[in-house]
Amino acid sequence: AEAGLLDSERRYRLLMENISDVVWVLDAETLRFRYVSPAVERLRGYTADEVLQQELAAVLTPRSLAYVRRTLPERLEQFKHGARGPYTDELEQPCKDGSTIWTEATTHLLPDDAGRLLVYGVSRDITARRQAEEDLRASEERFSNAFHLSPVAIAISTLKDGTFREVNDAFVRLTGYERHEVIGHTSTDLGFLVDERSRERAKAEILSGHEIREMPLQVRTKSGAVRDALFSAVTVQLGGIPHLLSLALDVTERKRAEEASRESEERYRRLFELESDAILLVDSADGRVLEVNAAAELLYGYSRDEWLQLKVTEISTEPEKTLQVLAERRPRVPFRRHRRKDGSIFPVEVTISYFEWHGRLVHIAAVRDITERVRMAERITQLSSLRQQLLVPRPISDRLRLITDAVVAVFGADFARIWMIEEGDLCAQGCWHAAIADGPDACPDRTRCLHLVASSGRYTRLDGEQRRIPLGAYRLGRVAAGTESGFVTNDVLNDPIVRDRT
Repeated sequence: AEAGLLDSERRYRLLMENISDVVWVLDAETLRFRYVSPAVERLRGYTADEVLQQELAAVLTPRSLAYVRRTLPERLEQFKHGARGPYTDELEQPCKDGSTIWTEATTHLLPDDAGRLLVYGVSRDITARRQAEEDLRASEERFSNAFHLSPVAIAISTLKDGTFREVNDAFVRLTGYERHEVIGHTSTDLGFLVDERSRERAKAEILSGHEIREMPLQVRTKSGAVRDALFSAVTVQLGGIPHLLSLALDVTERKRAEEASRESEERYRRLFELESDAILLVDSADGRVLEVNAAAELLYGYSRDEWLQLKVTEISTEPEKTLQVLAERRPRVPFRRHRRKDGSIFPVEVTISYFEWHGRLVHIAAVRDITERVRMAERITQLSSLRQQLLVPRPISDRLRLITDAVVAVFGADFARIWMIEEGDLCAQGCWHAAIADGPDACPDRTRCLHLVASSGRYTRLDGEQRRIPLGAYRLGRVAAGTESGFVTNDVLNDPIVRDRT
């Protein structure tokens, strides 16, 4: 019997020394350890002998010690009524290296041979499990916060029949339905999908293994209003059952803003294109042309694509002055000379407006061709000069010549002639019409002839027949006599009505 007992004790001790869990015995009255298995050293870094010298306050952290002191009296009282355990507790213990671990302690209450009540326990390291549980709780909390605080409407529904299991606050705001009105129902029950077939299309996509990303969807709210949304969805497993995690981004206001922006841009584009002046949208930093209207294409001869490869300095005959205007942000340039694609130079007036656009400084330049204005100003100056010259005393022939010169110079005429009528028979001066008795060249009235007294420009022959024409002879004479309507041409060389092109 003694040999059997010794053998049993050896097997028990061998078991206690090699088991990974810590086995211990605690005196319920003194709270001192009676026994601690060697595994405690792997658990906390202290040897079994060191732990036997420690009080319970050194074995547990303050909060776990407080927990034991609170629960142990209750269990001792229960022991009196036959309750012995087991009890399972999670306790935090300090380690020799200063760290702490969490252990799961399973305990029983049993008296020893002397009748002293002892606590028999087995402790197991659950630090990793506690950390995993803590991480899971934190993850669930983060998910819960993200779920309920998200500005995007989120819903969880069963994939099979579409019954809603959970919705967030944004979903409530989007649909107008309270949470309790949605849970346990389907979108068909609530009727908030304008096109219910969209759910079936989404389900078919999901079942075929695809995710749904930003599918346009219209939602009918509880009040009957229709909202535009972008719908995304993926499948998730909850309790082994496939569910649909759906997200709906309310884009109603964005679509309205985009539509308003399109309408505004369309109005701007129409005004931009209807403007008679050439309009250039220019990057103020580098002078690069960003946009032009049709008038700019017509005025300069560049196509829109060619314009977008240019800088405004390339159309100016004075690029350094153009750069100075942009640097000083002047609102108006009253006079500048620009160059067309064909190389021709013409005067312009430029009005400029500066503003921020897409984070950069740009300006709109309205360019007006002032060629006619400049030409008119030059004519006024020339006519004013003519007036001053005519006021100076000089022979009538000189004055008349000044007038014909001015007509050619100011109005760009090919020629200008002044004919005067002089009374009297001038045939004796060698008029060749005197020898003609009949026909269109005959002189019907020898008392009056047109005399060429001033001629400027081209076509200024002054020999005999051109210097003096009877009133009734040739068309010029008939016009002067009033028997035929007048005639003016700007193209003497090519006009078919003109007979004498010399």
